[in-house]
Amino acid sequence: MKSLGKQLAALRKTNGYTQEELSKKLSEMHPVSQQVISNIERDVSIPDIKLLACLADLYDISLDDLIGRPYSKEKGDPVETQINSHLKTLDSEGKELCLGIIEQVAQRRDNNGK
Repeated sequence: MKSLGKQLAALRKTNGYTQEELSKKLSEMHPVSQQVISNIERDVSIPDIKLLACLADLYDISLDDLIGRPYSKEKGDPVETQINSHLKTLDSEGKELCLGIIEQVAQRRDNNGK
């Protein structure tokens, strides 16, 4: 599992923001400097819950997904839950690549009679 800082950095980059752009984007909801974002992403400091909530709202994901926590109320397959968690962090191209891989695996299993 990625550290919180690495998870937040990955989400920022996936959403196309520089640290400075993210700082400006958050300024109305929860003022935070580029330096604070840098410290969080380098795991030097930990964000407060209000900042985490603002980031989750900005990225339109749950707090669990924001921090990389594979959690689901449903007691389903843990591998499926983990796959879904990773998918939510990908851009459209990444999701399409994953879909292609999944389709190849499914086709191979069908061809092998499984």
